[in-house]
Amino acid sequence: MDEALKLAQSSDSTKVESGFQKLGTLFEKGTSQQRAVARQVLREILLHNDKAYNRKQAAWALFRRFEETYPLLIQALDQEETDLVVGIIQLLQTHPEKPAVVRSIHKLLDHHSYKVRTTAADAVVGMYQATGDIAGLASLLGVYENDLSANAAIKLTVMGRKVVPELIDIVKTSSDASQRHGAALVLAMVCGGTTPKQEKFADLALVKAMIEMPGPPDRRAVEPLIDALLHDESEMVREIAAQGLGYLGDAQAAP
Repeated sequence: MDEALKLAQSSDSTKVESGFQKLGTLFEKGTSQQRAVARQVLREILLHNDKAYNRKQAAWALFRRFEETYPLLIQALDQEETDLVVGIIQLLQTHPEKPAVVRSIHKLLDHHSYKVRTTAADAVVGMYQATGDIAGLASLLGVYENDLSANAAIKLTVMGRKVVPELIDIVKTSSDASQRHGAALVLAMVCGGTTPKQEKFADLALVKAMIEMPGPPDRRAVEPLIDALLHDESEMVREIAAQGLGYLGDAQAAP
């Protein structure tokens, strides 16, 4: 332990890296006492060290025992060092099954750093897709920065008709017109059957091999789209509702 600490505090970057590797090994494989001491040392470096490189090395070492340390890594997302936060996002996103991880990264979509926002955007879409989180993906509809809405729409379309209830609820109840617009678009795509327009969408989205091409249209979309066409206060929602009914009408599903 003493040797690892000495190396980690060196002014030589090669020795520093070696020191953190030794600390990480002690934390991962040492005795219970060694693990406890290593964890405390790494925690202090991660949260309080004045060198960003050292904090990043500490994060990598702590990640070796993720189940123990992910709350600590989440806490470190508040750090000001952009590269450190980006690095921690990249570590955490490999565990989308942890709701606390997903929520914490989702919050970074409004981060002041463009690099952090874009990294978080890619991570969030990937994590929601990995866990089949329909509500999570749907929450990104209408969020145009970093193409979140478009990416979420593609992922939802690929998931097929199991997304229909969630999308209908958004079209009917969301207070955000951009989100209603996005939901109505995906609703039309997944409910429209194998129309030429849906196939064109699949080509453009580069997902034709994966998309559900369900044959006959799904009439569940008809009532909410008619209601949106007649009553939604947003012109863009009314317009996409009309288009959606047209997709359904191609197969005699709508009046």
